[in-house]
Parts: sequence; structure tokens; C-alpha cells
Amino acid sequence: TFNRFIVTTLLVLFASQAFATDTFITTTNQHAQDGTLNTQASLTHQSMTFTSILIGASGNSNTITILGNNSTGCSLSSGRFSSYLVATCGIPIHGGTSTKQNLVDAVDSAIGFNATGGSATALDSDVLLEKANLIGGITGLSEQAQSIYFTPTPASKAGIVYKMTINGINYTHTSTGADSIQTIIGVLQPKINDSNVSCRNDPAGRYILCATNIYGTKGIFTYSSFAFDSTNFNITSTNILNTNEGTNLEHTLTANNPAATFSITEDTSGLFSLRGTHNNTLTFNGTNTDYESTTKSYTVKVKATTGDGDDKNTTQTITVTLVDLNDELPTAITLTGNRTIAENTRTGTELGTLSTTDADTNDTFVYTSSNTKFTIDNDKLKLNATLDYENATSLNTTITVTDGSNHTLDKIFNFTVSDIDDTAPTNILLSNVNLIKDQPANTLVGTLSASDVDTNTPLTFAVNDTTNFKIVNGNELRTNKSITTALGNTININITASDNTNDSAPQPFTIAITTTYIAAPVIAQFTITQGENKGPLISKDGGEVTVSASAGTGTYTWSSADFSNTSTSKTFVFNPQSVNTGTRTITLKVTAGDFSSERVLKLKLVDTYPNGRTDTNGNGISDSKESGNSDNELPAGTNKKITSPGSTRILPG
Repeated sequence: TFNRFIVTTLLVLFASQAFATDTFITTTNQHAQDGTLNTQASLTHQSMTFTSILIGASGNSNTITILGNNSTGCSLSSGRFSSYLVATCGIPIHGGTSTKQNLVDAVDSAIGFNATGGSATALDSDVLLEKANLIGGITGLSEQAQSIYFTPTPASKAGIVYKMTINGINYTHTSTGADSIQTIIGVLQPKINDSNVSCRNDPAGRYILCATNIYGTKGIFTYSSFAFDSTNFNITSTNILNTNEGTNLEHTLTANNPAATFSITEDTSGLFSLRGTHNNTLTFNGTNTDYESTTKSYTVKVKATTGDGDDKNTTQTITVTLVDLNDELPTAITLTGNRTIAENTRTGTELGTLSTTDADTNDTFVYTSSNTKFTIDNDKLKLNATLDYENATSLNTTITVTDGSNHTLDKIFNFTVSDIDDTAPTNILLSNVNLIKDQPANTLVGTLSASDVDTNTPLTFAVNDTTNFKIVNGNELRTNKSITTALGNTININITASDNTNDSAPQPFTIAITTTYIAAPVIAQFTITQGENKGPLISKDGGEVTVSASAGTGTYTWSSADFSNTSTSKTFVFNPQSVNTGTRTITLKVTAGDFSSERVLKLKLVDTYPNGRTDTNGNGISDSKESGNSDNELPAGTNKKITSPGSTRILPG
């Protein structure tokens, strides 16, 4: 028997004649020395909260017992005293009816007790108590008597672990089957060994009563209790985690036994650690992780254990997967499509698909074009203008790609514009419009030509007067019969040119019928001088070169890909200083009426005129090569010569 300083509280709620399955209830109160109202222990169940309150310093014991019988509602059957309270409630399985409000009202009316959360909902006939029940754990101080009832429910099967913790020491019992309350407390009580706490079994086999600070003794008394199914012991927190690359992660570990302690059993990366209560905070050190590396996920194996003599272990493999960030720059832009665009292609035509190489796998890209003749729709490059081959045969644009983090990359793309036959030929020319009378059929009058900005198809010609003329070999105007002056001194014809798609406008020509042949002007020879040197050998450092032509009367047209001059006389002057060495050409064309002659002059250009080279007679042949002075002879190498008849000439160049 305890003295008056022992304060005991038993808060036990019945839903039927038995406790809920596999439950361990710890109830307690604390002696109040100063007479202040103190909340000592509470239980929340199905929205109802039951609280035991100690009043005064008398050391009275507060106990609530709730029983079921065949009555309706709930009523106090043991008086309204702070030391002891019994409420009877009608339970459906026993033929009565009670609600949560009935129970709350009855308990709340008693001195030293408080209850809230009542409603019209009927009391649960199967489960009223929960495994985790009293919120408390009070440290007893000197001269403060403290007592606790540890009340288990019967085990439903083997493997139920009942654990009492007193002053940090665990005492457990694991059921071997459907153990009774008497069996459970009979095993637990003898295990308790604490010099500050005295524990004994209820003679009726309902609970274990532990007390301290009685009879003037002093001691610390902390406590807790728990019951759990060890056969289903597992880690309940998720094992699938995600974190951004280069970022740390914290994860709270939980198990279906809140007393479980965690440890790491396997960590190949070395990036995981544990801390906190029961090591339940798992930290992943992802500072140096990179999604673009070969490793995109990391695993760690953790173990949970109850940490007592009957502990059960369970493990879980946790995977942390990196989330790709847009932290890499684009490295390449690709255009899949044809880079050749036919002129007059319709505006809006799709030219190809753009794609970007970027190590960030989930990145997004926006494309822009520097050339407004192109437009971009998402990743599709489209034509935004009508192209004309005759204006430009190529074009380009700079494509800029911007990724989701505003990283950019530029690339130039070149395109070729292809020609189509969209323009008719123009400027038809006939090389000769004079024809000697009485020539046989098929006599060549002249050669036809025309201008066509389209380059794809050869031109064909047609003549309207097919009685007298015909087109042969595509561009030769020939007679279709012998032409006499009986037809007149001139014949008017029309010539058209075609590129097989478009026909030119008719071009009129007048063919003159003559009685004699009109000769073209003759270009007899060229004379080349550079300083004191003569002949076709010229040097870059020799100064200006003068080319003089001996030719008939007419209009003179000089042309050269190597030398510039706009002379219209018989003389062509140029300076070869900036021209590359080698064989260089000049062409002279002399035109007289409808006839013309052309002659090409070839020059040999060297850097410096050879030292010691002399040309006494100025004929362009060095004296060393001119070994004989016989008339009409030129040396052509050792023991060789070129001879011309007396009435002919050999012209250099």
C-alpha cells in the first residue's frame, strides 16, 4: 500500500468488454506541491480528448474507468470525486446505445477530469483505444511521488513485441501466440531492474504498477511504452528520391516502430550520412554531382532496428535520381533538309528541320534567323520571300538557338538558288546578213545567238520564212534553196528563240543579196615593245608594254583577262607589274560592217628580263637563237630551221 503522496491515474476507455488488439497503455499523474491545476495525462481518440487534472496538494488519486452495460447513454456510477470515477455506457453489442457526446458529458462533469469532442456519433463497438495513447512522460522531482500503470491488451498472434522503457532502459516481451494480459505482465515485471523505481503486478493480472519517490525516497522516473507487430516490421518512408544535380538532399526515415534506430549498411558512393534522433535524417551530399556525367542515380542501403534484446532488423535500398538542370551550353545546330531552293518557290515552303546538340536532355530551344527571307516556326525553317536566280544565286542566314537558360549559339547556313526557265530569251543576234546570189541550197547565211538569263536549257531558233531559209544544227541559218535577185535585193525575215518553256518575241532581220563576196578585215601582225626589248617575251619589272597591230580598216576592240585597257585604236598599252607570271593573252577584234576578224596574241611574262639577252635586229628573236641570216630562214633548234616560201611570212605571236 502506498502512502498519501502516491498519485495514481488510470485512464482506460472500453469499447466492449476487451481492449483493442495489441495495445500498450501507459497512464500517469504527478503530485502537485503548489496546488496549481496541472494537466497530467491525456488521450485523444476519434476526435475526443480525455484529460486527467490533479487539483490541490492532497495527493488524491485520479482514475477513470468506463464500463459497458445494457443501459442507454452514459452516466457516473461511482460519484463525482477527483479520486475515482466510473462511467457506464450502453454499448450496441450489449443491447444499449451510447454516443460520443454521452461519454464526453459524463466525464466532463466529474471533478478533476475534462473531456471534449463529443458528437452524435455512436461509440465504436470494436476499437476505442489506439496503440499510441497517452501523451506524457513526466520526470519526477525530489519529494514528488509518481506512479504509472502499464496496461497491455492481449496479443492477437505471435510476434507482437511489448516494450516498457523506464529511465531509458527497455524491457520487452515478444508474444509466442495469443498471449493473455496475465502472461504479458508476468514476463515483463520480473525483468524490470531499477533502484529508483518499484514495480509490481496487479493481483488481478490487469497491469504493472510502478512508483518512485515514496516513503521519502528520491529518484528520477521517465517512462514510455509501445506495442508493435515485429513480423511486419519495415521502413515506411519512401525509397525513391529525386534531387537537382549539384544539390544536397535531406530525407526523414520512418519505420512502423517509432523506436527504430537507423544505420547505413551499404554506400558505394560515400555521399550518404545519418544524423538526428535515432539517426532518422538521411543526408545526400550532391554538391559535386553532375547529370551530364555517367552516373545519374545513387543508392544507399539502410537498416532499421529496434535496438533491444528482441530487436528485429529490416533494410531498405534508397535510390536518389538526379534531375537534369539546364546548365550546359548548346554545342551544335543541325538543319535537316535541302540547301538548294528553286527560284520562285512559294513563300511559306518548309525548307528543313532545325535541331540542337545540348548535353541537357530536357532542355528547350528557340530559334531565330538573321535573314528576314527566312522565318522559323518552332523548329521548322521556312521561306519568307520569293527568290530570283537572276538577282542572286545564293544566300545565307545566321541561325541563333537559345536554350531554356538563355544560353545561345550561332551558326551560318548557306543556300543555293537554282534556276528555272521563267524568262524568255532576248537579244537575238545573227553573225551575217549578207548573202551572195545564186548560191546553192543549204548555204550558210550566219550563226544565231541570243541572251537568256535562265541557264538550264539550250536555246533553239525558228525562222518564219521557211520557203527560202531553214535552221540547221540548232543555230545555223541556211538557205532552203538558191536565192536570186529575182526576189529583190533584200529579204526580210523574223527569228524567234526558245528555251523550250518560253519563246522570245520575233526579231526582224534583213538579208542583203549581193553579187560579190565581201571580205572581212585582216589582222596581219602584232608588234610588241617594252623599253628597248621587242617580241612576246616581257617582264614584270620592265615597265609599260605597247602592242601595235597591223590590220585593215574597221572598229577595233581589245580584250584581255590579264590586262586592262579600253583602247579603240590599233595600239594597246599596259603595265604587267601586278600580273602573275606565265602565258598571258590579248585578243583584238576588227569589225567592218557585217564582217569581223579576231586574232589572239600570246605573251610570255617573266619576273625579270634575262640578263645578256640581245636582239640586234629587233625582230623579237634573241641573237643567240638567230644563228643564220639566210633570207626567209629562222633557226628552230640545233641543226634545224623553219623555212617559208618567198611569198609568205611567219608572224611571231
